[in-house]
Amino acid sequence: MNHIYAAATLSSRETEVLRLLGDGKAPSQIAVKLKIGLKTVQCYCDRLKEKLGAANIYQLVRIAVLHRAGVAEIVVKATRRNR
Repeated sequence: MNHIYAAATLSSRETEVLRLLGDGKAPSQIAVKLKIGLKTVQCYCDRLKEKLGAANIYQLVRIAVLHRAGVAEIVVKATRRNR
């Protein structure tokens, strides 16, 4: 397994956004599906680019597809919401 992305620790929401990008969803579609604003999705994408070393959204999609195929490992950090 290629561990290029192993150092990235993603929240559950970041992982969900990345998965949806890998499914071919546009940021506007992700916003609707997750019931969040488009600017929020764009913020998640910016964080994902920084954490995963991607220059643009197309590279994020590539990383998502590689992760799904088992070629790249991404560590997912379990997060809890304070209620």
